[in-house]
Amino acid sequence: MRDLILKDLSMDNVMKHTRYLSEELPDRYSGSVNEQKAAAYLEDCLRAAGVPVQVHELTGYVGVPEHSSLRVLAPENREIPSIPFVNIPNTPYPGVEAELVDVVAGGEEDLERKDVRGKIILAESSYSPPRQEKLRLATARGAVGAVIAHWGLEEHLLMVRGNAKAVWGNPTLETAEKMPRIPAVGITKADLGLLRQFLSRGPVRVNLVAEAAAGWKKLLLPVGRIPGSGDDAEQFIILGGHYDAYGNGATDNANGNGLALEVARVLNRHRGKLNRGLWVCFWCGHETGTMAGSSWLVDNYWDTLRENCLAYFNVDSPGMKGTQRYTLYISPEMADFAAGVAREVLAEEPDVLRLPLVGDQSFFGIGIPALSARTMFSPEEIRRMANANLGWWNHAYPCHDTLDKIDPAMMLKNMRAVAATAYELCSKEVLPFSFSRMAGEMAKRLEELQPGLGEMLHLGPLSEGVRELRARIDKLEATRRSLGEKADSTGLNRRERVQSLNRVLIRLSRILTPVFATVAGRYGFDPYGLTNLKTRFPGLHYAPRLLHLSSEREDYHLLLTGCVRERNRIADALREAVQGLKEGFGEGRG
Repeated sequence: MRDLILKDLSMDNVMKHTRYLSEELPDRYSGSVNEQKAAAYLEDCLRAAGVPVQVHELTGYVGVPEHSSLRVLAPENREIPSIPFVNIPNTPYPGVEAELVDVVAGGEEDLERKDVRGKIILAESSYSPPRQEKLRLATARGAVGAVIAHWGLEEHLLMVRGNAKAVWGNPTLETAEKMPRIPAVGITKADLGLLRQFLSRGPVRVNLVAEAAAGWKKLLLPVGRIPGSGDDAEQFIILGGHYDAYGNGATDNANGNGLALEVARVLNRHRGKLNRGLWVCFWCGHETGTMAGSSWLVDNYWDTLRENCLAYFNVDSPGMKGTQRYTLYISPEMADFAAGVAREVLAEEPDVLRLPLVGDQSFFGIGIPALSARTMFSPEEIRRMANANLGWWNHAYPCHDTLDKIDPAMMLKNMRAVAATAYELCSKEVLPFSFSRMAGEMAKRLEELQPGLGEMLHLGPLSEGVRELRARIDKLEATRRSLGEKADSTGLNRRERVQSLNRVLIRLSRILTPVFATVAGRYGFDPYGLTNLKTRFPGLHYAPRLLHLSSEREDYHLLLTGCVRERNRIADALREAVQGLKEGFGEGRG
């Protein structure tokens, strides 16, 4: 059946959708007329394919860039071309004047070596950390503005544009104070070099003016729903990607939208073979609202998602020109399964990497495993492009994200792998989730924290909990493999065992993912690019600092209190997970 689905896929359809969205509807800002037209097009395409669709109207906090200027006042008077980021506070007349300080990538270690109080930071674009986290960290250390350079090559003379808002989704009363507090603009890589030349000779003083419009707007979220036809028809997976864009957005993300439309068309054609359903979501509020659309779906469809959503597959920027290897960014419980599908379909070994909190991965808190996949540049090519891992053209102004940046051969590779993975998730009787890798990573992280912190944070019981969890997961794995082979039993008894096993697998994901991969936990969203998320059990990310702080200091006690509470959150999750496994194997409570 999978081969038939792959045979039915059409690259002509994908490129037709991509061409229309990128060339006829550029600057698909959320809340704009072009976004409304794009939503109508996506709706029409889904209906034409026979897919039931609903376009949700929601209110989202989004922004658009307006005007900026960056003038060097000393050591010489010079205007530097710039473009404002969105969701920044507008500067008062006549702008912000301050000394410029180079913070390189703008991460925690960079800022610890610099005094940025009352200064404007100068930073490179990168995901080390993303721009939203650069601004959050710089603001916390007293900076009054930010200048961030394009991550491409100097000779392209392109400015970087994007979002400054770290708050994930719509702000709340609790998170409103974490909205951007300093103005920020993008400049070219060449001008980064120029400003660094000035700084090498002495202090540099600049005047920064930045204006961007932001506020609450009506946004449109098209969702197609392909029903399942098996015993698990109420369950579903989500295939999604954002459809808003800067400029043409051919690779970010018109081609992803075209791919999703084609996968939806083909899977709907064969929906009678799908045990579970498929939701196809086109996210609004991604670029200028920091995941306003996907977080809205989580907030407003919580009950449905918690009970019946099995996995989220993010499709963003597939088939970029110059890419080669298919790369999976994935939750650990799905890694072996998705890699196996890619290996079979593409006849190559995919790269398997940890899934970061980027894109529209709004599903960690609710405990839904997720993945994002695309062909990627080689490490050498990324270095050559000055760390532009989505292409030197990504988020560039003037726009170069046009159709010529798409490689049809790589698009075909992405489409085949995405379609095959989505089909397998919708059709497999036994869910292809394995928690062995996650449990191993938990044990490794606690082992790293044990020296010096074990007694202070009572980590011993956590390590013991992970050991018991791993032993029970081994038993679970044996059962899953046995049932997956369909050789151990038949009939009603087998069906009951499969359903029982699947319930245990879903429950484990709901329990473990929030503590394993989030700080905010089940009901909130972590800020975009939050530094803590680089480690497993991210709530304990800063725990090692306790070893270097005097117990007489206030920040020692603040950090210790937070770490103890996080330790307790992990302990409860481990206990709940073990209990769920006991009950799943008929051992009852206790």
